[in-house]
Amino acid sequence: MGIFGPGPPLPGGGKAKGLAFLLVILSFTGVIEYFEGICGDYWWLCLIVSAAIVLLIIVGIILAIGYTLVFIFNCIVGFFNYFFQKLFTKKDKQNDNTCPKSSDVYQNNTHLKSSNTYKKREWHRVICSNCGKDTTVPFKPDGIRPVYCYECYLKRRY
Repeated sequence: MGIFGPGPPLPGGGKAKGLAFLLVILSFTGVIEYFEGICGDYWWLCLIVSAAIVLLIIVGIILAIGYTLVFIFNCIVGFFNYFFQKLFTKKDKQNDNTCPKSSDVYQNNTHLKSSNTYKKREWHRVICSNCGKDTTVPFKPDGIRPVYCYECYLKRRY
């Protein structure tokens, strides 16, 4: 049976001229007769499934080529990084991967360091100005302004 034999009607009625043209081309190449022999009246479903499988294979090949190109690019970049690292480092100097100027800038900028490694916080023993309780505060009192314990500080603050 050919394309004009029994089978499902074309989707879209008379508006599917492009699909009908495609089916005629496929009929001349023998693709539809091949699928009719395998799938019977549902040749169009076999054609769609086969096209999807071919599309997945093509996408897989493209992805494999893409991943291979990324791998090759990473190898080339790694080689040149190693080459230039060996070219510009002196043999008697260890490579610490930092230039001296940037490490000096980092050491002089205390705001770049984390708070726990910069300086240990000093606690000072004081007497609360409100309740007279002995407490500690994380700053050195100046003797002019009042100093409160935690409970009194919270009461005055809120």
